[in-house]
Amino acid sequence: MDAERRGPLRGHIISLDVDPRFRRGGVGSALLHAAEESLVSNGVDIIDLETAVDNQPGVAFWRRHGYEIASTIADYYDAGVDAFAMFKAMPRELHGQSGASSLAERRSAKRGRLGPAMTGSYK
Repeated sequence: MDAERRGPLRGHIISLDVDPRFRRGGVGSALLHAAEESLVSNGVDIIDLETAVDNQPGVAFWRRHGYEIASTIADYYDAGVDAFAMFKAMPRELHGQSGASSLAERRSAKRGRLGPAMTGSYK
């Protein structure tokens, strides 16, 4: 990491989607936590993303995980659908190798409950 860097380092989640058969079982949360851990371990301070304003389950998912709406982007998606630009500031204590490990340890219990969808044994 460059000691001369000014301002926060930002990461961007482009897409996170779970097969409908495996939704509401923690798979999306596990994927998000893995992405957050990876970004934080690489020095990211703020994570950005966009989601459609009419995607109520998606907006609720991101908010439940601490993401805030920063603004609305007009006509972001095809057919003129607007998007919410959302962000999450990652806690400073999570930065560095020990912080990422602590985050992983706190979330390991949740991963154990996810069952076959996370182990790759589903068909």
